[in-house]
Amino acid sequence: MSEIKGASVVIVGGGVTGLSAGWWLARDGVDVLVLEKGLIGWEASGRNGGGCSHHHSPLFAEEQRLWPIMDELLGYPTEFRGERVRLAASEHQMALYGRALRNAARQGFESEVLDVKQAKELVPLAGDTVVGGYHYKFGGHANPHRTLQGYAWAMQDHGGRILQHTTVTGFRTEGGRVVAVETDRGEIGCDSLVLAAGPQTGRLSAMLGQEVPVQSARCEMIVTEPLPLMPLGGVDGCGLYGRQTLRGNLAYGGGPHEWLAMAEEGTLPKPTTPLMLQMGRRLAELLPKAS
Repeated sequence: MSEIKGASVVIVGGGVTGLSAGWWLARDGVDVLVLEKGLIGWEASGRNGGGCSHHHSPLFAEEQRLWPIMDELLGYPTEFRGERVRLAASEHQMALYGRALRNAARQGFESEVLDVKQAKELVPLAGDTVVGGYHYKFGGHANPHRTLQGYAWAMQDHGGRILQHTTVTGFRTEGGRVVAVETDRGEIGCDSLVLAAGPQTGRLSAMLGQEVPVQSARCEMIVTEPLPLMPLGGVDGCGLYGRQTLRGNLAYGGGPHEWLAMAEEGTLPKPTTPLMLQMGRRLAELLPKAS
């Protein structure tokens, strides 16, 4: 049985959504507990491109306000680096990538159109396939692992609690509301419940008769050995998104057209699927000096 008997708010899911929700609540004095079936950030939140440039989101303006001050707010480093570059290898790509410029401009954010010379100066690893690009004076990228750990530590600094290796098995309801979360470590009482379980949200919400329709898919990331640091670490193009780490590694993923069906529950799909070959080829096209 768990030694923790309950909390005012129980959050299921120890990824960036659950931990950030927990931190905002804890800093306002709310008694909050985050449950995670494995380790925090062990799934999608710890395996991604670290992008901070969601210009299509209704929360974009707030995202851009917060990211530059997150280290100060949390008291821990996120390794956030502002601004991004998107390279184009054709006039079609230049037109396509201009959508982000126009969408951001409508919200008051500036960008700069780059000619070939300017693009290569900002992205020294680029090659002769570049016809131009965009320098977005917004967005950026952060280290997913640093950010997650920062949220976790900051939440605990404000009295919030995290219980890892705790699998949710069900819920107990009374009078039409959840009063306890059932886990493999015992029952945990709550006044309010937050589901932030990513791809598991559909399955968990179905236990409450309020299924959120979620279809899960698996993406891939490709990571290189360290390379010389570029002036800006966030460089997109060729249908790829990603970043250069402070150590110099390039970490890149593909688009939604390159998702894989999830494996059956309880099984781990093998890494290095055929997607890796396609992403490796396009990364060499995007940054041929890194090929």
